[in-house]
Amino acid sequence: MSTLHYADPGNGNPVISTDTLTDGSCCQYVKVLDPATGTSAPTLYTQAFDYDASGNPIYLGYAVPGNSNAASAVWRILKLTYDGSGRVTNRQYAGGSVLFNQIWNNRATLTYS
Repeated sequence: MSTLHYADPGNGNPVISTDTLTDGSCCQYVKVLDPATGTSAPTLYTQAFDYDASGNPIYLGYAVPGNSNAASAVWRILKLTYDGSGRVTNRQYAGGSVLFNQIWNNRATLTYS
């Protein structure tokens, strides 16, 4: 597993950590810094991305921190479609819902609307 950490230049606290999941997709753990104190707030979401051969993100996944197992039904998954110029033309949710009830590992076979 590879990890890339970005740090806030003011205090060195991690802002974004990127890990590669076992299926080769990418996961980001986002931490938000409180501008008043410079300390990190609780992580908002675990994010996962899957790209096409051109490097465009096709699937975007979001899970509540602590529930980021790619085989568990804890994900909100979004599918992007592109036109011939590489511009996003449509954004659809797995199961037609923004609920956190999808399995990231199933993203390619889910129904999107």
